[in-house]
Amino acid sequence: MVVVDDFSRYILVEFHREKSEACEKMEILCKRLQNEKGAPIVKIRSDHGMEFENVRFEFFCEKNGIMKEFSAPKTPQQNVVVERKKRKPKVKYFLVFKSKCYILNDRENLGKFDAKSDEGIFLGYSTTSRAYVVFNKRTNMVMESINVVIDDAITRVEIDDDRE
Repeated sequence: MVVVDDFSRYILVEFHREKSEACEKMEILCKRLQNEKGAPIVKIRSDHGMEFENVRFEFFCEKNGIMKEFSAPKTPQQNVVVERKKRKPKVKYFLVFKSKCYILNDRENLGKFDAKSDEGIFLGYSTTSRAYVVFNKRTNMVMESINVVIDDAITRVEIDDDRE
């Protein structure tokens, strides 16, 4: 689901497995955005997808004073901003899971000859902050850090049990 704020052109992409989840995700998103921005959502514009044409979503919009607006069927040109974003997704910035990485050792006081980074394994993206989730091989701990360099040349790394 691609959501675009008409005023700021801020784009938010929500992934879900089935279209039936769209209504629930949209309700949660609306509440979150209203709390974050402190402003009510006035209108939701959508194509005629069945995920937003149901009694539950109609009730949610009426309860919160949100107007629903649909574009004409089979006219994607009425929703140009969203259609353009759906057509050309850019995924070049996604990183390969289990890639070898190097984590800046910024949490400990380092001596003059101590290593400035630790080797690790990239596990994914943090859901609570703008950071990567990595496994630090030296400390044998999963941690979050923004100071990570991913080695794209090596895509899979096995976790070694032999500790020195």
